[in-house]
Amino acid sequence: MNHFKDTVSETIVPMAGVAMLVLIMLMVTAPVLLTHSSTKVNLPETGTAETKLEENLSITITPEGLLTLNDRPISPDSLKARLKQYYEKDPYRLTIIRADKKEHFGKVIDLLSVVKSLGAKRIAFATVKKKEKRL
Repeated sequence: MNHFKDTVSETIVPMAGVAMLVLIMLMVTAPVLLTHSSTKVNLPETGTAETKLEENLSITITPEGLLTLNDRPISPDSLKARLKQYYEKDPYRLTIIRADKKEHFGKVIDLLSVVKSLGAKRIAFATVKKKEKRL
């Protein structure tokens, strides 16, 4: 009977190691796969920057003034229709607004107004963390 316990523990240990390795690989790759950031925008800097791992909507105003939804170009009218569909299903889905820091403030506020009017309950602005100055 003692031999049976040794055999079971010898076969479970390698499986646990493989499971741990797969878990670590998923934790490393998930942030890269779950963020919509392939549209190049020079984001403003702030004192804090936060990344959340969840399915979210990313609306970007490019330096040229074009709109993208989850890194896909979209017209303003199509954007409104798509956002309305998303918010009817889940108004608490996080919406991240990304805009170049040199973008005209009015366009960003107009976009914020549209997003709120369509029913979004959770809105965030994408920023990058400021580099700390050393004395």
